[in-house]
Amino acid sequence: MLIVLLGVVQICPRLPNFICHKLAICKEAKPISQKQRKIGGERRDFVKIETQKLLDANFIREVKYTTWLANVVMVKKSNGKWHMCVDYTDLNKACPKDTYPLPSIDRLVDRASIFSSQIGCNLEVYVDDMIVKTKSIEKHAQDLAKIFQQVRRHNMRLNPKKCVFGVHGGKFLGFMITCRGIEAYLDKC
Repeated sequence: MLIVLLGVVQICPRLPNFICHKLAICKEAKPISQKQRKIGGERRDFVKIETQKLLDANFIREVKYTTWLANVVMVKKSNGKWHMCVDYTDLNKACPKDTYPLPSIDRLVDRASIFSSQIGCNLEVYVDDMIVKTKSIEKHAQDLAKIFQQVRRHNMRLNPKKCVFGVHGGKFLGFMITCRGIEAYLDKC
C-alpha cells in the first residue's frame, strides 16, 4: 500500500518565527526598484487574491516607501492553475555569494528531524513531497497515524487537494513509484 502526498506540506502561516531568515546585502549595493510590469485579466485577479492571503497570514506587510521593488511573475502550473513568484534577480545580485557549497540533498534528507524516525522506513520525503509506504493494510493505518501526529505536533498542514490515499502507485518527482519499485514515467519519455 502506498500513500502519495505530493507538494502537500505547508508550514502553518500563523507562526512567523517558525523559520526565520535574515538576508545579507553587500554594503556597496544600491537599492533597485524594478519598473512595474503590467499583469492583465485572470492573472491580475489571481495576484490580488494571493496577495491578500499573504497579508492576512502576516507573511508580507504593506510599506509606504520602498527601497527595493521586485515584480510578481505569474507561472502556469501543469494543472493549469497559476503560481505567483517574485523576480528577485536584482536583489540576488546585491547579496554576497556563499563561499561554501550547498549541502547535497541526501545529507539534507538524512538530517530532517521532524520525520527522522520514519524516513527510509515507511516514509520518503523530498522538499514538500511525501510518500507513505507500507507492505500491509493493517500497518498502513498505524503508519499514517504516526505521520499525522508529527504533522499536528509541528503545526504543519496537508493540502487535501494534493493528497492521494490507498493507491498502489503514483507519480513522484517525474517517476512512477509502484510496489515493484521505481519506473520511468511514460509521459516524460
